[in-house]
Amino acid sequence: MNRPENVSSIQQIRLERRLPSYWRVTFDHPPLNIFGPETIPQLNEIVTALETDEHVKVVVFDSAVEGFFLTHWGRALEVLLGADDIRGDLAELDGYVNRSLPDQELDAYVNALALRIASFDKQAIADTKRLVNAASLPSDADIAPEWDAFIASVQRPASQNRIKALLERGFHRPGDVENRLGYHVGQLGG
Repeated sequence: MNRPENVSSIQQIRLERRLPSYWRVTFDHPPLNIFGPETIPQLNEIVTALETDEHVKVVVFDSAVEGFFLTHWGRALEVLLGADDIRGDLAELDGYVNRSLPDQELDAYVNALALRIASFDKQAIADTKRLVNAASLPSDADIAPEWDAFIASVQRPASQNRIKALLERGFHRPGDVENRLGYHVGQLGG
């Protein structure tokens, strides 16, 4: 991977090609799988590979970090902007999914399902995805107000000051600030 010199070369996202039609992407950025400057180029490289490969039909995303798939930015924004500015359920904000199946059983189920879907015709998968998206995703016009509100919230001077202070304390690197974010935000004052 080509990276700027100031960006770490630690691999935080791994790609495994189980079959030409079935790939698995594993996020491995302990302790919370937070995206940062090192992660974005890695994900971009994988997305480019997915978009340019004519054989891949199914991609399963998983986590090597126990208890966290990806840390949702909603939780970080809730802390940075104040609890009243961001809404969402606990699982979404805390960045984890509660599982009802044991890990091995869930992994075996996902693997079997991915293999089954990978055996389908690629056009049939694309057509089905298009129908599901049309029926279940809001339109760009419906999403625009929330996106605009998010951008406006992050651009507030108070938010910018909090973000800057957290970055100065090391929030963008693994360590104490990342692990005890609530404590450090509480130290920033009003």
